[in-house]
Amino acid sequence: MAQLPPVILNANTWVNVYAETGITVGVKLIIQNNGDNMTILADSLSEPTSNFGFNNIPPSEYLISAAIPDGVWARSELGSIIQVAEA
Repeated sequence: MAQLPPVILNANTWVNVYAETGITVGVKLIIQNNGDNMTILADSLSEPTSNFGFNNIPPSEYLISAAIPDGVWARSELGSIIQVAEA
């Protein structure tokens, strides 16, 4: 599979990772933070509304789905860039 283009996270804006990448919902993901700012991820069907229950990905680090998520949303307070691939 060809590498997908990076996903740009504008400051304080939730992005639906599956919708942005075109990857089928439920496929396990590898998400790397290629930006300079902390990124948070939420496993959620819809855009998160709370301030807890997230996974933090510091710059240059990555996260691999441990389970089959129903949805994945990403946000960065100052903006960031993530690279997403199927696990």
